[in-house]
Amino acid sequence: MAVCAIRDSNVSVMAEVGYRITALGLLNPGPRETVLAMMHLTYRGSGLVLSGDVTSAFSRALSLYINCVESGGFVTEVHLTGKPMGRRSSGGASSRIVDYMDRGKGDLRDIIVKMSGTEFQKEVWNEIRQIPPGQTLTYGEVAKRVGRPGAARAVGTAMKSNHLVLLVPCHRVVSATGLGGYSAHGGLRTKRRILELESMHSLARLTQSPDRAEKS
Repeated sequence: MAVCAIRDSNVSVMAEVGYRITALGLLNPGPRETVLAMMHLTYRGSGLVLSGDVTSAFSRALSLYINCVESGGFVTEVHLTGKPMGRRSSGGASSRIVDYMDRGKGDLRDIIVKMSGTEFQKEVWNEIRQIPPGQTLTYGEVAKRVGRPGAARAVGTAMKSNHLVLLVPCHRVVSATGLGGYSAHGGLRTKRRILELESMHSLARLTQSPDRAEKS
């Protein structure tokens, strides 16, 4: 894996393996360059360091790219963007998420993730991974489930700090009076669309279940 330290935020750097990466993490391939992958930008010491493999897959249902950062066999971050952050993927976590969002295939809960946050945040994130697709909980209900009744605001803060969107489905956590917030690309429009898709896929699975077919 190539590692390249960036000291000047105004300078684009070409890594040895054929990437052109700016300090802002934007992919700017030249006309003759083949971009194989995008290395994730992190702070280390006095500069930025590129580490971790990023794959991207396009979701037609969301009209967004699903970008997964993977390192050591774990998915460490998921980002929704209008442009790909990394190499196009025909397999792996990003493609599995697209299959789930666009076609209702699979269950994302078996994708292994690595969470970075406080113990409370991790507890909240693990709890919301258990919310079934097509269902929602309020911030207050999540707070009660983790043994912190009255900590709805803290749960909301944990949602904002979630860097594993869709795999840690913060879109399934809503306010008592509406959708609440959503900090991923597209904001509430994206949150509403994801919930609509999950509801549609859940209904389709229900109508196609063997038990229902036998009763009919």
